[in-house]
Amino acid sequence: MKLFRKSVVIFLVFMLGTMALIHVDRQCAQMEKTTADIAEEVENIIEKQGCLL
Repeated sequence: MKLFRKSVVIFLVFMLGTMALIHVDRQCAQMEKTTADIAEEVENIIEKQGCLL
């Protein structure tokens, strides 16, 4: 049970960090009036490789 709690905490920290990065990236893209952001670039890379989520 202790290992499960630690795993959940680690997962939540990484998830919050990822969400914060995407949020800041989209704000910067809006300020610069550009459409290409990190999330869009990652999506394009995954599509080119033919991976399915």
